[in-house]
Amino acid sequence: MNAETFIAAADHFFKDFAHAVGTPAKLIALAAHRQSRALRGMAAARRVLEVRVA
Repeated sequence: MNAETFIAAADHFFKDFAHAVGTPAKLIALAAHRQSRALRGMAAARRVLEVRVA
């Protein structure tokens, strides 16, 4: 991967997740720990990291 492609991918990644990266369950636990209602990145986590049962 060249540098420009890496930077574009990283930029997109951090725009989706912002402050934390993890499964939806981990993001919910972190939000509860921080006493916040939500963390940006839940939709991305569901799309990318959620365990799918077939």
